[in-house]
This record gives sequence, structure tokens and C-alpha cells, in this order.
Amino acid sequence: MIKVSLHITDMLSKVRRALASHYLFDNWLSMLIKYALIKIGFNVKFTAKVDNCVFKLSPEIFGYLVNRASHGLITLMLILPMSYTTDLVIAPMLSQR
Repeated sequence: MIKVSLHITDMLSKVRRALASHYLFDNWLSMLIKYALIKIGFNVKFTAKVDNCVFKLSPEIFGYLVNRASHGLITLMLILPMSYTTDLVIAPMLSQR
């Protein structure tokens, strides 16, 4: 009985972490689906959308940002284009706890 309870608690924790992505990304649902596909071995294009900015994001960075957001450590992101390059700076805004 205790094993089942721990399994359900772990599953609910993962769902809570995944749903935290809707605070950060406009296309959060498609990103969650693609993230799951990447985790099981599919090769899919992984792009994020924040406001009007669309950019490539590694699954590792996505997981890191979502994990931090689920713990309340990140509340929003600021996307800054770098001058003279095509790179972006993603600046997570830390929560004031």
C-alpha cells in the first residue's frame, strides 16, 4: 500500500512540474509533447515561443527551466536579442521569496 502511495505522489509531482511550463512558454503543451517524444528517442524539432519570439531550445534547458518554475524559483523569462548575432539571451526572472 505504501509503495502505491509513493508511486502516485511521484506521478503527481511530475505532472505538477510539467504544468508549470505554461507560466513560461506560449506553446507549452506542444513542447511537453515533444519533450516526451524526445525522451523516448524520437528526433523532433524542439522550439519554444515566448511572446512573439520563437527560438530553439535544448530539452535539457527546457527541463531545467520547468523544474525551477515548478518550485517557484522562476516566474517569467525575458528574451533579449544579441546585437550582431542571431543568438538570444534567456534571462529567467527569479522570484522574490
